[in-house]
Amino acid sequence: MGILDRFQIKAGGWRASAEQPWELDLDRPAVAGVALRDPATLLWKLGPVDDPAAAADEGRHCYFARGVEARVARQRVEQWRVYWHEPAGRFVPFAGPCRFRGACMELHPGLREPELEAWLGPPVWRQVEGHVIHCFYAHHAADWEWRFSQDHGLQQLVLSAQPLYARGADGAPPPPSPADSA
Repeated sequence: MGILDRFQIKAGGWRASAEQPWELDLDRPAVAGVALRDPATLLWKLGPVDDPAAAADEGRHCYFARGVEARVARQRVEQWRVYWHEPAGRFVPFAGPCRFRGACMELHPGLREPELEAWLGPPVWRQVEGHVIHCFYAHHAADWEWRFSQDHGLQQLVLSAQPLYARGADGAPPPPSPADSA
């Protein structure tokens, strides 16, 4: 049982504030004010998790009704996953605002890769696996993996404090860049 679980038990009917939608802040990067590498204890302000067993056993703090998941390792938030279309249907589409470079980005289910590139530029690395397109970016000492389905558009964003594109979605290293082959 972790510290958040003990707090939950003592707090009884404790709930997160429903007044404001959770914001995805790509400038920090953070979700609902909790940034990558922040102490995991800050997750208390988001309210109880929807899957206490996953939080206790795997460090996965799932908020199904908000469309987000925090992954904790070494008592720090190491990863955020934000869902717009999750095939299993456990997470509702993220509905909060998104900020990048101080401006609002209109992220929504069905968003296509060219629309994202108009905001962020070309990805550092792009990989296609079946019907899923992975676009990798590196910003603010964090790696971002945007996943798109050819059928449904934007599926998920993975914000990670650990390198993602260095190993790729399938665990393989990325192909050499054109500069490497010259």
